[in-house]
Amino acid sequence: MSNYSITGSPLSGIDISTIDLSGTCHNKLPHKKVSMSIHEANGGFIVEVEHSMKENDLYIVSEDRDLGQEIGKIITHNILQKT
Repeated sequence: MSNYSITGSPLSGIDISTIDLSGTCHNKLPHKKVSMSIHEANGGFIVEVEHSMKENDLYIVSEDRDLGQEIGKIITHNILQKT
């Protein structure tokens, strides 16, 4: 467990009462969700991308690869397939 200390407030000098939270959010990829499960396997991981009405996709990520970067590639590939 790491110990962190905060020396100042990140909101110092900002009047919170004047922040407008009613703005409209424009997502570039609306309704594009990727549901996945990550299973630990011997020598790496198996990433299972879940689809609603068809079979799931399986990706194998070996332990010598960076899991975060590989998940990013899998998400990008999956979103590009849907477009």
